Amino acid sequence: MLLFTLLSLTGCVTETGIVKGGDDDTGCAPNVVYDDLDGDGYGAGEPIAACGPAESGQVIVNGDCDDSNPDVSPAAIEQCNDVDDDCDGDVDDGVGGATWYADEDGDGVGGAMTTGCEAPDGALTTGGDCDDNNANIAPGVPELCDGVDQDCDTFIDEDAEDATTWYYDGDADGYGVEPSVKNCAQPPGFVSNDDDCDDSDAALALDCETGDPAGSVVCTGGYLPYTFTDTSATEPELILMGVYEPDPSSGGAITVDIDRGATMVLHLSSYTAVDWTINNNAGAIIDEILVSGYDAQTVNAPSGVPVTIRTAATTGTSFGYFCGYSLPYNYGGCDTDKLIAGVESYTGLTMASFAGCYQARSFKVE
Repeated sequence: MLLFTLLSLTGCVTETGIVKGGDDDTGCAPNVVYDDLDGDGYGAGEPIAACGPAESGQVIVNGDCDDSNPDVSPAAIEQCNDVDDDCDGDVDDGVGGATWYADEDGDGVGGAMTTGCEAPDGALTTGGDCDDNNANIAPGVPELCDGVDQDCDTFIDEDAEDATTWYYDGDADGYGVEPSVKNCAQPPGFVSNDDDCDDSDAALALDCETGDPAGSVVCTGGYLPYTFTDTSATEPELILMGVYEPDPSSGGAITVDIDRGATMVLHLSSYTAVDWTINNNAGAIIDEILVSGYDAQTVNAPSGVPVTIRTAATTGTSFGYFCGYSLPYNYGGCDTDKLIAGVESYTGLTMASFAGCYQARSFKVE
């Protein structure tokens, strides 16, 4: 009987170890099992033909390349341990390894991703470079106004370090004030300067302190400035500035900023009282300051500059004309033209420039 069983099993298995279908002479319907010595669910070794279900320690799935190690089988995840954990014939083939990023442009941030137990040449652990062929593009790179996403945040030209500061221009006169914004393109309603004295009135467009054109003046009170410039004048320059009265908001003071390094004689004129302050910012040579007016005038002049004041209220005299003060417009009487003629006669100089208005708080000579 024993001899018959052995012959029967041998007849159920081919030379390659694959069980043929069908029953043998004993009525056995054989299946193939494998020994699973490490209990990981995958067998190894020669196939075993059995007429019944797999016994303990046997499985119907083979492919275990190390049946002594339960951590090694086709179902295992490859690890970086010099072992073919998943029995695919490759050792440490990247599954379960570290993540690496190629740094083709050498900017310290990687682009294309790969996995593996060892870093490829030049690879990094930090990725996110949206253009790994340009070292000027990577996360953390300052944004510029050039239509390129330098910092790889999917936004273009936002918060660019070379963006222009734009100032709100509420009265649309081309001069702005705070609040300001920084942007590459000019936003509607904003301009590139903050030179407006009053952004609610388009007639008041000049800066109160700096940035005005040569010989300019900040005028208020509803009258347009009276201005004249003789470009043929030689030094010393005769420069005249006239008002009817100081701006009410100035506290009776008018400032004159000298920002042109020339030799000059200044003449200041006002009908009402003014406290004049002269700032020689450019190191100009001021030969003399002449002041005329109807009411008393005071002058805060640079050290060493002689000042001569003639007013109806204090001296009863003038500079070459019977009244010697002027409104900044022509209407007859003590008008601007007669004031200019009188001062030119007194000094023997030809006027280089004149600026004046009804009310003012500052002048600039550039």
